[in-house]
Amino acid sequence: MGWWIALLCVLTLCMAPAVLTLQLDLNRQPTLHATLRSGPVHLQYDAVIEREQGALVISLRRRGAKQKTAEPAQHWASRIRGLRAGLIKRPTMWRYVKQTLRPQSFSFQSRIGAGDAAHTALAYGALTSAAQMLFVWASRVFPEPPVVRAHVDFSQAVFLCSTRCIFHSRIGHIMATTLLALAEPPVRGGWAKIASLRKQGQAWKDTQSRA
Repeated sequence: MGWWIALLCVLTLCMAPAVLTLQLDLNRQPTLHATLRSGPVHLQYDAVIEREQGALVISLRRRGAKQKTAEPAQHWASRIRGLRAGLIKRPTMWRYVKQTLRPQSFSFQSRIGAGDAAHTALAYGALTSAAQMLFVWASRVFPEPPVVRAHVDFSQAVFLCSTRCIFHSRIGHIMATTLLALAEPPVRGGWAKIASLRKQGQAWKDTQSRA
């Protein structure tokens, strides 16, 4: 009886919907907000771009927590490139992610001003054109009508921008993506090749990818 209850709980967890929200705010302190919600689970993280001692630093912290992890922006750029390379080298996992991570809604709001009426008008015209192209793209990708708004400010020099995307998935799909990442190693020869190189004391790199 206990096994059936445990199995039922696992199946319920796998079928639980998950909502991923990404919001990028461009202002004096650019910040990326990431939120994952699924039932009682509510995870929120903020990545803030700051300048410390003349260098760009990205601080990552869980919302509500006092501790944060600050690393140079170059390290994050390397991680993003590594993530992109890992997705390319795992085509099965990448196809599964595209099939199960469903776009839901998109919004873009901005305010621009150059402190001068003529320059502000030119900047607002360029921003409006970019917003129209963004609206056309979002209309094709997201099922809900996108919200794209551009505002002008003749009173001051300012540029504020906020972009928000919402995706839907299921906890089971997230777990399956993790298993696919483990089952599809990023090197030719699979995990046996990696184990052999490690046993020989050799370092393996992502450049040893599938042809």
